[in-house]
Amino acid sequence: MLIHKQSGWQLHVPVVLPRKAVKLESVQVRVGKTDFRMCCVDLGINHHLVMTIQDRKGRVLATKVISGGEDNHLRKSYLEKVVRLQKQTRVIPEGERFAADLWDKIGNFNDDVAHRVSRAIVEFAKKHGAKTIVFEHLTNLKPSKGTQSHRLNQKFIFWVKGRIVKYTRYKALHEGIVVNRVSPRNTSKECPYCGGTFTRYQGVALAKCPTCGVKDVNADYIGSLGIGRNFRKKWLA
Repeated sequence: MLIHKQSGWQLHVPVVLPRKAVKLESVQVRVGKTDFRMCCVDLGINHHLVMTIQDRKGRVLATKVISGGEDNHLRKSYLEKVVRLQKQTRVIPEGERFAADLWDKIGNFNDDVAHRVSRAIVEFAKKHGAKTIVFEHLTNLKPSKGTQSHRLNQKFIFWVKGRIVKYTRYKALHEGIVVNRVSPRNTSKECPYCGGTFTRYQGVALAKCPTCGVKDVNADYIGSLGIGRNFRKKWLA
């Protein structure tokens, strides 16, 4: 597979290597251990993700942010080219795909992003001894209003989110790590410190809690803490 990056083209060749079977423990067995740790991943729009390592009491042991700005900008530039071509093109010959090279480039790029990000998630979890990776169970994501290229870009971001979860699942499996998903209910709204309701600042990814006074907290970080909280409510309550 050819992948285009700013430095040039790269050839990615998938190789299947034999691995020993990995025995996975059930959720009940994992959470019952005193050294239980989980990697809670909040997939974002501007950031690819914010993830935290949490113990069974919700204490944060490590945090990592993976920015998506450069990837989103590059994808949007490809989509702007597609939109310009659409406006210029009147007739597409029968049997031909419109802007086939560009769409293939975008598809390969999205797949590369999903592989890079999922690999980083598994490596982070493994580094900190987390045997469980937790995502939100997200459905019905809709792009916000904007230009055609903006809406297309957000649709692809949502598609990449699904691919990241899928690729993380099988990469984690090879390391003896299990992927779980939890309800997204109030993950980014409920204050992890007092249980109050967070208020988002307009135009920035920051939030504050009027109840306990915590302010200028990254909203995606709050989302990661909320994912951990929902996991504990389900399995440790």
